[in-house]
Amino acid sequence: EIRFCDWSSDVCSSDLSLAAQLMERYKEYIAYQLKTLRWGLYYKLWEYFSPMPAGEQLQLLNKVREWAGVPEMQRPEFLCLTSSQIKDLTDSKLFNTGGHTASHLMLSNYNKETQYQEILGNKLLLEQIAGKKIDLFAYPSGKYNASSIEVLKQLNFDAAFTTNAKTVKNDSDPFTLGRFQVNNWTGDELKKMLLKWSDQ
Repeated sequence: EIRFCDWSSDVCSSDLSLAAQLMERYKEYIAYQLKTLRWGLYYKLWEYFSPMPAGEQLQLLNKVREWAGVPEMQRPEFLCLTSSQIKDLTDSKLFNTGGHTASHLMLSNYNKETQYQEILGNKLLLEQIAGKKIDLFAYPSGKYNASSIEVLKQLNFDAAFTTNAKTVKNDSDPFTLGRFQVNNWTGDELKKMLLKWSDQ
């Protein structure tokens, strides 16, 4: 059995599988704060993989699966959205659909031309599926640079979101908007957090 020490409280516990107790604890997961072996491994892999081109990422992910003895289709319900599902989302009044690059590149690691192709390719595909203009964007992993913003303006995007936890205000830069992470909360808990964020 693998055991770990919780870096935040020094309490040791099993981290081999997501048992009910661990699942309950992970409901409060906040990126960059939860410290367990599972979190630590995930974060190190994310740091290592994120700057790579998509093809290299897929090759290494296959190696990780082989090492872990996990079949590629072990969880077939965890798949990318189909074109039909994307169309359903874009048709709904509850959602705004935004761009996110063709292959989830960490934009700040690439030159302007590569960023342009990644952003344009995704925008054209989404607009073809949705049958409407895509003018919002979210930076993959929240990473961007001056070239990213230039490309978005060239391609007529209206706004873009980072992963910085900050409130959107009247004077906020539309191309560096903040977002807050929403966890597995009840309606009352979400209402409480919305009020808290609106006061920041």
